Amino acid sequence: MKRGQSGLSFVLGIDKPIGMTSHDVVNRVRSIFSEKRVGHAGTLDPAASGVLPVCVGSATKLCSYLGDDRKSYLARIVFGTETATDDAEGQIVNEGGVEPCVDDASFARRMLLRFTGRQRQTPPRYSAIKRNGVKSYEAARKGEAFTLEDREVVVYEANLIAVHDESDDLPVAADGDPAGASSERFVAWDVEFSVSKGTYIRSLARDIGRACHTYAHLGGLRRLSVGSLWLSDCVTLETLSEVRERAAIDPLVLLGVRYAFAEGSLARSVENGAIIGAGMVQLMRPKKPDAGAIGSTCVPDVRKSGELPINGEKIALLVDNKLRALYAYNERRDVFEAVTVFQIGVSRGSRISG
Repeated sequence: MKRGQSGLSFVLGIDKPIGMTSHDVVNRVRSIFSEKRVGHAGTLDPAASGVLPVCVGSATKLCSYLGDDRKSYLARIVFGTETATDDAEGQIVNEGGVEPCVDDASFARRMLLRFTGRQRQTPPRYSAIKRNGVKSYEAARKGEAFTLEDREVVVYEANLIAVHDESDDLPVAADGDPAGASSERFVAWDVEFSVSKGTYIRSLARDIGRACHTYAHLGGLRRLSVGSLWLSDCVTLETLSEVRERAAIDPLVLLGVRYAFAEGSLARSVENGAIIGAGMVQLMRPKKPDAGAIGSTCVPDVRKSGELPINGEKIALLVDNKLRALYAYNERRDVFEAVTVFQIGVSRGSRISG
């Protein structure tokens, strides 16, 4: 085994704290397991907290499959000021009064309804999107003038949790300081968003403020889920250092794919990435766990799946109850072809008691 490789292979859900970058979390996990092969899926800004999928060992090959899912957030939108970064970290660039209607819950719900569905969104200038090979936040810090192209995103849900004004004792659940607003009237909304990949909650906060004929920025953000990985399935870095491998979660549920067990000669074919006839596998499907239930992504109950595979469908192949490879169905040839083979099988995890 190469130096810096522990022989471990599993997926974690980390509750990232405020103040750490996603890469900081990766470095901490590397230190805990003495394993240099650690990666994350779905970057979180340092000012945000919450769900961060992290892969260890040969499971890092899964990172590209785990960041494309629907995500949910608890966000605080602070009205009255707009910042250079569209969040509380940036300098105030615009400031304006807040109309009395903004602190009316009925008005807030109607406005949020306008921001649901498929739409075009302009990303923040301070983001990791590259322009001519340069990250936009680097260009912004140099004072360069540029505009990022808008992109299509989907806001599946935007549910109002609470409306706050200067009479409230803040902060609350959104984590982070909702301050940063120097307008005469302080108004903030706590909103739970469910969005597609590539959606910037900072941009939603900015655009909602403008739609309310004022300015707004993101005062706090906590990610609640990434696909089937929920906050209740995640551990803090402090807990991870104690429970270690027991924090591993089942990659099958996160991937959302059907799977099959491989034994004997079929197992050897899977380990070598050989082509497999469609008739050689009995596809299974995990029963969907209760969203957000504690331990919901640990090894679930299963059921046989009688549906025929469709062209391009990815499945997981298990050897010794570990994820050993991902295959894709080739309809023309009626075979499964290897997409990713894991040098060490990815553990399916176990429940953490207590």
